[in-house]
Amino acid sequence: MMIKRILVFVGLLVVASSQATALNYQTECIGSYTLQLPDNIEVALYPTSTYLQPKSKNPIYFDDGKRTYSSIFNYNKNRLIITHFFNDKNVLNKIVNDTLADNNKIKIEYIDDSVNLFNDHDLLSFYSNKASEVIYIKNNRIYNFYTEKRYQGIERDFAFYKQNAESIINGFSTRTLFEVPQIAGKCIPYGFVAGNNPSTPLNLGVSFRLNDHPDVVVTFTENTRSFSDALKSDAKAEMQGFWDTRYDASNDNIAAIKLLGFPKNRSITMDGRDGVAGFVEVIYKDKSPSDYGYYAVVDYYSRNAKSQKDHPWLQLSVIGKASEAKGKTPLTKDEIYALAKTIEASIMRRDTEQ
Repeated sequence: MMIKRILVFVGLLVVASSQATALNYQTECIGSYTLQLPDNIEVALYPTSTYLQPKSKNPIYFDDGKRTYSSIFNYNKNRLIITHFFNDKNVLNKIVNDTLADNNKIKIEYIDDSVNLFNDHDLLSFYSNKASEVIYIKNNRIYNFYTEKRYQGIERDFAFYKQNAESIINGFSTRTLFEVPQIAGKCIPYGFVAGNNPSTPLNLGVSFRLNDHPDVVVTFTENTRSFSDALKSDAKAEMQGFWDTRYDASNDNIAAIKLLGFPKNRSITMDGRDGVAGFVEVIYKDKSPSDYGYYAVVDYYSRNAKSQKDHPWLQLSVIGKASEAKGKTPLTKDEIYALAKTIEASIMRRDTEQ
C-alpha cells in the first residue's frame, strides 16, 4: 500500500511539472528602467498599413491587429511613433518620398517661420519656430518624434525646437530587443535616445505579448505625470480606478471583476519604492471560464532615496485572456500571478539614470 501511494504521489508530481510553464527571462529596458521579461515576446507598435493616415489617440497594435489601449509613446513631450517592420520596401519608399515632398512644401509655404530641413537617406527632419519633427528610417522601421506648442503647453520659440530636434538627432540609435545600453539616456522600443538628463519627461507605456502564450499581455509604464491628468491621486486610487473603469471597458460580457486575496490592496515594492497591487478574477455573464489579471502601481509621492531627480509613476499590468490563446495553452491563474511577481521584483532604475 505504501509503495502504491508513493507511485501515485510521484505520478502527480510528473503531471504537475509537465503542466507548468517554463519561461526564460532576459533583461529589457523601458525609459529609465530595466526589467526581466520572457524572451519570446512581441512588442506592440504602430501599424505599417496606416502610417500615412491621421493619427488616432491610441494607435498602437500588435502585428495581428490586436489593439493595446495601455500603450503610449511620449518622449520629452514629443509624440513618438515607432512602426512595426515594413515587409514591403515599396510602401516604405513611398512614405519616404511623400515625407520629403511634405517637408519641402513646409519650407516653401512657411518661409517666414524659419524652417530648417535635414534630409538624408535615413533622416527626414525639420524644425521651425512652431514645431519640430525628427523621422528616422532604420532597419525597415520608422521612428517619428514630433512636437509643437499644443504638446509643450507653453510658448516655445525657434531656439527651443532647434535644440529639441538636434538633441534627438545627436542622441538617437537603434537597438535590438533585450539590448540594454550602458550609457545615460532613455530606452524606447527598438531604440534609444542618449542624454544626461535623468528628469526627461516621459509617458512611456510599452506592451508585450508572449508568443507561446498570446493570451497574456504585459505592460510597463513610466510616467512623469507632466503629460496627463488621467492618473488618480495616489497608487491605491489608481489601482482601484483601473479595474473599476478602464479595464476592458467596452466588454459587455463582464459580470464582475473580483479582487482576490487578503488584503485585497496588496503592499508591493518596485524599484525600492512602496506601492499597491491588485490581483483579480474577471467573471463573465455567459459563464465562460474566468480570466485573471494583475495591476501594480507606484505613485509619484513614493520616493527612492537613490534617485534625487524625479520619481515617476510606475505601472505594471499582466493580463490573461484565455479566449485569445490562439490554440495554445493559456497560462493558469497561478502562472499569471507568478509571472507578474517575477517582473515586478526585477524592475530597477538604471544606474545611469539616478
